[in-house]
Amino acid sequence: MLKASGFEELWPLLPLTKGGATQQVVEEMASELLARGREDLLEVGLFCASLVLKSKFERRWLTERYHDMLQDFIEDSWIYEEGLEKGLQRAQQTAIRIVVARFPQLRQLAEEIIEKINDANRLQVLAIELSVVSSQEQAKDLLLSLVSAA
Repeated sequence: MLKASGFEELWPLLPLTKGGATQQVVEEMASELLARGREDLLEVGLFCASLVLKSKFERRWLTERYHDMLQDFIEDSWIYEEGLEKGLQRAQQTAIRIVVARFPQLRQLAEEIIEKINDANRLQVLAIELSVVSSQEQAKDLLLSLVSAA
């Protein structure tokens, strides 16, 4: 009924309808929307499909078939950006907690330096390095090296 309605804006909901959680329905929806140049609606339709295609096989199919579109949709969303920001904040907090637990006198220095790092991978490496340094002086040198590297 959604397809017959003529409202292509509703087609992304097809996977959510009774009997719509199939690869065939998703493929038909995608083909129709692409043919009409409605990639914006296709992204929403693929998101809806990801909610209802549950088996490993279906999920793998959806990911392999529409990986680039799904990736673009996810990366362009504000919720993805917020997730990245929260992950970065957690990584910063982890590194600071390690310093405070091991070398409480370096708290202020650690906060000032670590809160300026915006690379989650670098923060992970830093947390490991801070976990294995054997002295407060080494920890301080490590933190200060981040300032000179920036």
